[in-house]
Amino acid sequence: MSEKTQELQKSSAIARISEEDINLISEDLRLKLTREEASAIYEFCGETCKSYQRVYELVAPTPEVKYPRTPGYRETEDSSWYYRCDIKGAENGLLKGKTVAIKDNVSVAGVPMMNGSKLLEGFVPDRDATVVTRILDAGGRITGKSVCEDMCFSGSSFTASSGPVRNPYDATRTTGGSSSGSASLVIAGYDSGNDPRQFPVMTHPPYSQLVNDGIKGKKIGLLTEGFIGVEEDLAGIVRQAALTLKEAGAEVSDVSLPIHSDGVAIWTPVDFEGTYQMMIKGNGHGYGWKGAYDLPLQEALTGAFDLRPFDCPLPVKIVMIFAEYMQRNYQNKFYSKAQNLIQHLTMEYNRILKDYDVIVMPTSSGKPIKLPTRADSIGETLKLVLGMIKNTAPFNATGHPALSVNAGLSEGLPCGMMIVGRMFDDLTVLQVARAFEKIRDGAK
Repeated sequence: MSEKTQELQKSSAIARISEEDINLISEDLRLKLTREEASAIYEFCGETCKSYQRVYELVAPTPEVKYPRTPGYRETEDSSWYYRCDIKGAENGLLKGKTVAIKDNVSVAGVPMMNGSKLLEGFVPDRDATVVTRILDAGGRITGKSVCEDMCFSGSSFTASSGPVRNPYDATRTTGGSSSGSASLVIAGYDSGNDPRQFPVMTHPPYSQLVNDGIKGKKIGLLTEGFIGVEEDLAGIVRQAALTLKEAGAEVSDVSLPIHSDGVAIWTPVDFEGTYQMMIKGNGHGYGWKGAYDLPLQEALTGAFDLRPFDCPLPVKIVMIFAEYMQRNYQNKFYSKAQNLIQHLTMEYNRILKDYDVIVMPTSSGKPIKLPTRADSIGETLKLVLGMIKNTAPFNATGHPALSVNAGLSEGLPCGMMIVGRMFDDLTVLQVARAFEKIRDGAK
């Protein structure tokens, strides 16, 4: 009896590609295969299927879950929380005694993750994200998942499927997004595991308290273009707040960089077309990254996209439609050009940061806006989704470290001051933020 006849039948990992499949795909892609070429490809793909079968049979490693936990419970009383849990980290570390809220687009093993969307409701990760493990290793205590905007695609705080997140200063207004719940929780004393820059209620306490306060001799640039198109009272408060840093020995002066005004335009093709290629075409993960891929999350996302694409929030539907249009008609050439421009934008910020330790500007173009009501039209509501990101989006594109701190109140509402530093120089950003906090709060 031959070895082949002794081999047991197995469940096929993938359906065997047929000659009809090959011909249909060839026609769609305009490959103009000959009959002989199609037949040869059919035979070749038969061998390729064996590799996919073997990958299916192999067991990929799953990251270790180091700290015990229970699933917790769904929070219904506080709109800032999606889920509550209690996970204690190491006995000692820099974050010992700190409670941390994890934004609900970050995996915490055993705790449901919704990413603000009906599409992922019911999904439970089987692994901790790297940032979660590091928080726990440093002695932090994770007490829940904070609400984020639907698929994290809003700069406001009313798109999450669990409901709007209210501003602690005025319950009729937004907290900003997409880290809406995180921004709200910080004022309650939680240390947010993400970057809620829009409309901050305060800066992250533990990080600022861990750094050296001294900024004597630091050069701080007030970015002229960052103040353009900003509500007058907000711009004035931020400017005066930055000038108080002279009390800590810093040098404060104006600096201009005209290309900053084009930052949002440069960011837009990368955000729209990149989001579409990664989230929809790339099934939530994309290609080429050398880190761990979360297969359960990928399957949950792709299953939801295939089954209920209509449950995507309207901002994501806009991205899908516009990006598909650009792909079909312009072959993503603007995405590529925007990426090249981001390199230029990055070098331009780097150029002025050679002369300044940090640059400062308002975080948002306006104070917290009113949460939309049923009386607002769809068009009016859409304008509230991404209308405040002129200063934050450019640094999302370049990757410069940026932190927002409450510069003061106008009409009882917080006004964010954004501090931007050199690449990988987070420490200086934190030092400047801490120095300002001490001046603002009258600390000795």
